[in-house]
Amino acid sequence: MQAFKSVCGRLTFLFFACLIILTYCNREIRAQDGFINPDIDNTVIKTIVQPDGRILAAGSFSNVAGEPRAKVVRLNPNGSLDASFQNPAVTGPAFNENVFTMALQPDGKILIGGQFTSVGGLPRTYLARLNTDGTPDTAFAPTLNNPVVTLDLETDGKIVIGGYFSVVNGQTRTNLARLNADGSLD
Repeated sequence: MQAFKSVCGRLTFLFFACLIILTYCNREIRAQDGFINPDIDNTVIKTIVQPDGRILAAGSFSNVAGEPRAKVVRLNPNGSLDASFQNPAVTGPAFNENVFTMALQPDGKILIGGQFTSVGGLPRTYLARLNTDGTPDTAFAPTLNNPVVTLDLETDGKIVIGGYFSVVNGQTRTNLARLNADGSLD
């Protein structure tokens, strides 16, 4: 009888140990199937979900998931960092750079507007376009004298911008302007 109690005690212990382990593993598997914490170190101001489910985020952050990602990042649908999207390295004066707005063009390129003066090491004053891989579009280089805080696309591809500016591409445009798809003034 004593041997029976000892075996039952051991089996009961093993049963509960397996139950605890399975419960913990199941919880971990469910967390991996859901959206994981991308660990963004500062404010996200704008998000866009791309047609393929990947997520663009813009704001005042510098690091995502422990990696340098200055102001714009693309995440996989599960929240993990999309390593195929380059760090656009958006910078500006006196650590005051932010990306306030962005729009996804039909060709997958990304317009960004905000308070910055450089993107990917190229001079870009307050408005820039990124290629689908996060690198700056060198063909798009409008100049403004102050930040862009909102932008939108018209159905014909023209770009409407609003903000604190009074000059766009050398022409007077107070707080609102429309650009052609190539960045020239409409």
